[in-house]
Amino acid sequence: MFGAILVLTIMGFWGANLITNGAHAQNNTATLALLPTTQNASVNDSITLDLLITNAQTLGGFETNVTYDNSKLQLTNVAIKTGASDFIASTGRSAGSVGPEPTVANATGTVRFGAWSFGSNAGPSGDGNLASVTFTILQSGTHTIQLQNALISTSASPPGQQSVTTANASIVVTDTSASPAPSVSPGTRMTFAHLVLEGITTMRNDDRFMEFVFRQGTTNITRNVRMRTDNSGIFSNEISDPTKLSDIPVGTYDVLVNGPVHLIRKFNNITVPADNTVLDFSSTQLLAGDIVDDNQTNGNDYTQIVNNFGCVTGQTAPQGKVCTPLSADLNLDGDVDIFDYAFFVGNYNLTGEQ
Repeated sequence: MFGAILVLTIMGFWGANLITNGAHAQNNTATLALLPTTQNASVNDSITLDLLITNAQTLGGFETNVTYDNSKLQLTNVAIKTGASDFIASTGRSAGSVGPEPTVANATGTVRFGAWSFGSNAGPSGDGNLASVTFTILQSGTHTIQLQNALISTSASPPGQQSVTTANASIVVTDTSASPAPSVSPGTRMTFAHLVLEGITTMRNDDRFMEFVFRQGTTNITRNVRMRTDNSGIFSNEISDPTKLSDIPVGTYDVLVNGPVHLIRKFNNITVPADNTVLDFSSTQLLAGDIVDDNQTNGNDYTQIVNNFGCVTGQTAPQGKVCTPLSADLNLDGDVDIFDYAFFVGNYNLTGEQ
């Protein structure tokens, strides 16, 4: 009964938004954001953030500074997306990076980069991925990565300038210094994990971070592992992050597993052997709906779904909707629709295991 009431309430709210917001003037300000805006990691992890633009208006080029605390983070790569299938060139224009390869400026904690395009066609409008930046984490704590002095040009002749706002990213880094010292030398053993997330039965394009907590008494060993799907939707780290679990000491653990928007699932009495192994958690799926990452599905998650409803990656946000970040995409297929609502309604008012 609650599920039916909730769906009706959602659809009524969405319809009201369409009517109310239809008369609003179009917003011509673009947004540059580093996504995900918040993520958890551990010291020595490598993390990648995507630079996304929303509400671009005939995009011709962009430039921005990325600044960070170089005592806590080390920039290792900047990948500017200028291929024919990438957003900036998606209307048939030719594109390239601004200047030579981006300068990796760990001495100052700032790097500036961008891209340009030319051609007879107008540049793309809407939302798209412009670049990615990769860091290695040096210290624990909460680290903010900022976008500064951003410029967006249109493809008009002569080029115009579109107003732009920016959204930063925050990385919460766990101090792993208290964890037991690894008992296995690198290269001696490989430990992989397999798991299943609710609603995902086919391949997904993007890697996702999963949190594994190996608990033995009062001692927790936490690893944030980059995982990707096979053709049947099973996530594993065998290609994306093959060594991340290989230093877990031999022993028997209770393992808590957490997905991007999922309730924690606890697997008891899992043995990590001295030999190569696959820890197979795929027999029990992780339930979707914990969007705000508090290990519950409640009204706070409902608000996020309503805000994201109708959003599609790479497309202009519907009137009155907030599509950055696209946090309510529960089945990780690039949009927020009635299927995501169905997963949430089915799991409403649940609490994950601890």
